[in-house]
Amino acid sequence: MGRWVTALFAAAACAVVPAAMSQSSYARSVVRSVLLPSSAQKHVSVSCPAGAVAVGAGVKSSGSGTTTLGIWWSGARVADFRVANARGNPPQRVTVGVTCLAPSGGNGAPRYRLTRMKKTTVVRGGAQKRVALACPRGTIAAGADGLGRGAVPPPPIEGDAYKDGTLELLPTTLGAAVDRFEQSAFCKDVFGELFVETFSVLARREEATFRNHVTDWERARYLEPS
Repeated sequence: MGRWVTALFAAAACAVVPAAMSQSSYARSVVRSVLLPSSAQKHVSVSCPAGAVAVGAGVKSSGSGTTTLGIWWSGARVADFRVANARGNPPQRVTVGVTCLAPSGGNGAPRYRLTRMKKTTVVRGGAQKRVALACPRGTIAAGADGLGRGAVPPPPIEGDAYKDGTLELLPTTLGAAVDRFEQSAFCKDVFGELFVETFSVLARREEATFRNHVTDWERARYLEPS
């Protein structure tokens, strides 16, 4: 679960802050149809146009005797499908598709840029080294907001902070983190409502995928003999 919360903050920290621009958007569907021979399986990929993200995917129509073996995502724009036709069944046509969300308004729509930061250093055995990465200019919106509001850091915590019931806890699940992110007026002001909406859809989709996955811990505890 921790990696999800980290992903939210990482994406927010590295997205260039857009200017106040139009936040309108449009949705469109992209479909692809394939012919499945008898007793065959096929991998089908459907991609949204550049600048759009896939916010939904599914089988639009399927022939008699066909089966959808899996649907998964290869990045923000691409949905992958594996479909099969039963043994001895005549050739059947299957149509799959994705729903794409993208900003509209031409040059007036917001633009975002994610920058990957990389730094290599050598740490000798028994030694310690501090390594820092700096995001590009225009990305430190949270710090600028705090300075602008004159925010004062809370006093330091003494003792075991985990036992202090008065402290506000960070979200411990992806769903809770997305709820906070989606409802944040600050995030909507900085990144734009379209970015917040789209990123929240993608995060909820990842959580739903995780909930449908049987983890190694569950397999070891409930399925494998002791």
